Formats: sequence, structure tokens, C-alpha cells
Amino acid sequence: MHDTEEVLLKGFFDLLDEKTMDKITIQDLADYCHVNRNTFYYHFDNIYDLLEKLFLRQTQAALSYIEEGESFENCMRAIIDFVLCNQNRARHMISSSHDERMTTLLGDSFYTIVKAYLEKYYIIEEDEKDNEEFLLNFCRFAFVGMMMQWIEDGMDEDASSQFVDQLVRYTGSNLDIAFKQRENV
Repeated sequence: MHDTEEVLLKGFFDLLDEKTMDKITIQDLADYCHVNRNTFYYHFDNIYDLLEKLFLRQTQAALSYIEEGESFENCMRAIIDFVLCNQNRARHMISSSHDERMTTLLGDSFYTIVKAYLEKYYIIEEDEKDNEEFLLNFCRFAFVGMMMQWIEDGMDEDASSQFVDQLVRYTGSNLDIAFKQRENV
């Protein structure tokens, strides 16, 4: 990744600690990072493009856990831990007028992670593709709804452990019921 792009991503992340996403302008970000607006536009189309890259980065980190053979539970714990470490930013993201964009990005990220896990650990027959898509979307919307509620409720750490336990139990149970697990993965 280009150094300036990294500076802009980090700067945006820093500004999210101070104010909601809809209050961060490209000029604010350019000033904070000591670059001009054209430099921002060289790297990103708009704030949403930058935000998508932030989500993509976190998704890639979770996918690396799966590639390394981590359990679904550990992948989910990593996501929750990231949110816990960035509570103010998470609140500022969902309390902006762009919260619909946030739920879409969060859902897409979760979908990608569960799909990668599913493909690695389960056998999906051709005639089960519709069931796979249904289950992935069901899990996506359940996760996003529960995650948004957890953030709105203040992100209690004790509740986060219970949240991950239930998420893993019910998502895993649904996967086990719907598909045959691969052996020796």
C-alpha cells in the first residue's frame, strides 16, 4: 500500500475517534494528514471508497485467521475485540447519517468471512448452492442486527463474550445441519 494512502486511512480512523463520519469532510482529513484535497482524490474516489478500504483491510485480517486454520470462534472474537478496542469509532460510524452504508459494509464483511469458512470446512454440493446463499444471507443479517444492537447498547465486554458464544453456536449449528463437514481440514 502506498504510504500516503496509509496516512489517509489512519487519519480517517483517528478523526473517527473525535466525530461522527458524516461530520468528517475531505478537507478535514486533508488538513489532518497535511496533504491537499487532490492527494486524497488521487487515492480515493470519496469518503465511502476510503471506508470500504478500511473494511476490506479488517476483512482480510479475519480471512487470514481462517487461512491459518483458526476456528470460526477465534475469527469472530478477533472482530469483536477490534470493535471493543475502537468503541468510540464504532459508535461514531453507526450514529452518523450514513449508518445504512455501515450496515452494508459490515454485512458484506461478515458474509465474506463466513463464505470463506464454509468453503474451507464444508462440502457444498451443486444442488445445495441455493441453501448456501440463503444461509449466508441469514447469518449476515442476523450478525449485523445483533452487532448494531450491541454497539448501540454500549458494547459491554461481558455481553461481547456471550454474543460471540451465541453467534458461533447458532451459526455453526446451522452450518452443521445444512452441510457436510470436510474431513481432516
